[in-house]
Amino acid sequence: MTREHARRLWQMIPLAAQSLVQAGPDLIDTFVSRAALLERARTHTRDGADWLTRLGERGERRPAAPGMPGPQQSDLFEQYTKVLQVLGRKVPLLLVVDDLQWADLGSISLLFHLGRHLPGSRILIVGAYRPEEVSVGRDGGRHPLEAVVNEFQRSLGDIMVKLEQAESHDFLEAFLDSEPNQLGAAFRDMLYRQTRAIPYSPSSCCEVCRNGETWCITKQASG
Repeated sequence: MTREHARRLWQMIPLAAQSLVQAGPDLIDTFVSRAALLERARTHTRDGADWLTRLGERGERRPAAPGMPGPQQSDLFEQYTKVLQVLGRKVPLLLVVDDLQWADLGSISLLFHLGRHLPGSRILIVGAYRPEEVSVGRDGGRHPLEAVVNEFQRSLGDIMVKLEQAESHDFLEAFLDSEPNQLGAAFRDMLYRQTRAIPYSPSSCCEVCRNGETWCITKQASG
């Protein structure tokens, strides 16, 4: 993440907090800590904002009393969707969800809900998973992600990107040239031999450090 990306995310805090208060109140203290949200919102928002006052007055969510049901999953999913839609009308969003092969059923169900209700919004969700782990199933049955992926392909078309197809110099060149540099052909060829340009290798197997115009690669300890 670049400094500019971090600055943009930091500037999004007031809008995100306001959207949660107004469109997703039940998500607070379910998906997001109220105390942490309030602390960050106060550093970016002037006192007196109505939504900030409402957030400050809202107590920590307490367990529902016996016989009193808490928010239903369907309600939480609808509020989650509305919050993203509100944000998407203000700025385009890119949501990256990694290691979906380990996601629980509730998280996969939320992903399915978003996939059905967000088309047409300025929101792109990128999910990454290991097909070989999904193919073996879960708990003796079919992996829940498999059905979701199949349904998305049926309704949305060609949405799959096989990362092994990115094993080429083109990917590596784009990765290195994401910032200005003076890296020569010898360096690039060496990095390609070390990583085979597997998409996650240049950043996860090697730490690429830039200091002015000097670049170095330090192999990280495995494990």
